[in-house]
Amino acid sequence: MTNLPRDALHESARLIRGGTKPRSMMQGLADDHDLAVFVGYHARAGTPRAVLNHTFYPHELVSLRANDTEVGELGWNAGLAASLGVPVGLVTGDDATAAEARDELGDAETAVVKDGINQFTADCLPPEDSRARIRGAAERAVRRAASEEFDQPVPDEPVAIEADWATTNQAARAAETQSVERVVGRTTRVEADSYVAAFEASVAMLRAGGAGRNEWYG
Repeated sequence: MTNLPRDALHESARLIRGGTKPRSMMQGLADDHDLAVFVGYHARAGTPRAVLNHTFYPHELVSLRANDTEVGELGWNAGLAASLGVPVGLVTGDDATAAEARDELGDAETAVVKDGINQFTADCLPPEDSRARIRGAAERAVRRAASEEFDQPVPDEPVAIEADWATTNQAARAAETQSVERVVGRTTRVEADSYVAAFEASVAMLRAGGAGRNEWYG
């Protein structure tokens, strides 16, 4: 959450930094924005041959579901954008991430800058080729947003978001958070009338569950 070099950004860009944002990666998004762009994304946990595949936590969280559909960070975050009326215009990452974006968003632009070999190995394009792909796709996305061409699914409401944890201790820690229900031994859930409320509650649930990862005495 502090990986962007401030002096490398455009002089008019605003930067939100820090790891305790109530909306995590989507902090600052509002319904008056025209477009969201997901740069440097990865596929959801368990995706074969996908580079850095995980969802929120690499070791602690096994699966995340929104209304019974498994999602990664891409789908989880895109649901918030869609509920605010903001299309996701561009997703960049490896080939598996682009496939996930096409499956979940349908009409988003994608820029594939590497092909996955396994979770920790990638066949990467030269940097200048990657930059050219991202610039080109970003320009197309902005032009399409200006013409209101995007048509992406909006989550059904009310919303339930469930997390499957690697250990029962993580589920127990998550369930200590207000509004979090422990469904079974390693699964917790939040429910809300709106996706925005469910999303914010799920951020709190995930952070609480992740806090149980170091409490191992065996």
